Formats: sequence, structure tokens, C-alpha cells
Amino acid sequence: MSLLPVRYQATPIVRLTAGQRRQLWDSLLDADMSARYWRHLARCYSRYDMILRAAVLCISSGAVMSLLLWLELGWVLRVLTVLTACLSAISLVSNIASRTETMMDLAGKWTALMNAHENLWHVVDTGYPETVLARYGELQTSEIELIRAECRLPFSERLVRRAYDEVCRSRGLASSL
Repeated sequence: MSLLPVRYQATPIVRLTAGQRRQLWDSLLDADMSARYWRHLARCYSRYDMILRAAVLCISSGAVMSLLLWLELGWVLRVLTVLTACLSAISLVSNIASRTETMMDLAGKWTALMNAHENLWHVVDTGYPETVLARYGELQTSEIELIRAECRLPFSERLVRRAYDEVCRSRGLASSL
């Protein structure tokens, strides 16, 4: 029994349970995978946008039209005009540029969330459990907001697998997909 007043006595350090640690670790991996996924998807859509714009530019250019008029291929000129109109309509309806911007925004927010989880993981054994759990609750709220924003965007199973494999390799984990 210590002769020091209670306020000066060392209090035992309480650790997070194995389940809480696992939940925090899984959230860190989820954030890492989501950040990678949205970066990959944004790159794909950026390429689609660039290809679509280049196709419209090439097909509708005056040089192509002049060449076709010179060769007296009027029917090809009409086909290319219709094709240009269709590609322009696809570009307008699909709104690829705006979607790509949203995907890049999500990738940045998931990266910030991953970094916050990473910082929390580094203090999980040294910080007070109440503080760690309170911060983890805040991060979960941010994660829910990001998941809501994702619902309106396209999904690619192939890119999910790619992001998952990258996370496993970068963190030295075995891939189970």
C-alpha cells in the first residue's frame, strides 16, 4: 500500500481490447484501399475523357472534312457528322470530367482519413483508451460521409481487387481475394 495520496499514485494503464484493436486496424486498411481505388478509377475516367475529347476533335476537324469533300466521299462525311454528334452527346450525358473530379476529391479525403487512422494506430498502445476510442468514433463519422458520396459513382470490381492487392503488398499481408 502506498503512502502517497491517491491523486499521486500511478494508475494502471488500461489497453484496448483485441477486438477494438482489430476494428481500428481494419478501418486503416479500408481507408488505404479506398484511397487507392478512387485514384485508380479517377485515372481511368480521366483517360476516357481525354480519348473522347480527342476523338471528337479529330473527327470534327476541318482538315478531315476538307479531305472528305476533296475525295468526294459525301456519305462518309455524313457518317462522321453523326458520329461526332453522338460522341458529343455521350460526353455531355456521362459528365466524365465532373465525375473524375469527384473521384479525385474522394481519393484525397480517403487518403486524409487513412493518415488519421495511421496516426491513431501509432498511439494505440501509448494513449488513453478513451481518447483513442473517441477519436476513432470521429473518424468513423467521416468514413460514413465518404461512403454516402460514393453511392452515386461507378464501381469496378477489377479495380477493387487491384487496390486490395496493393494494400496487402504494401503492408506485408497475405492476399486472400
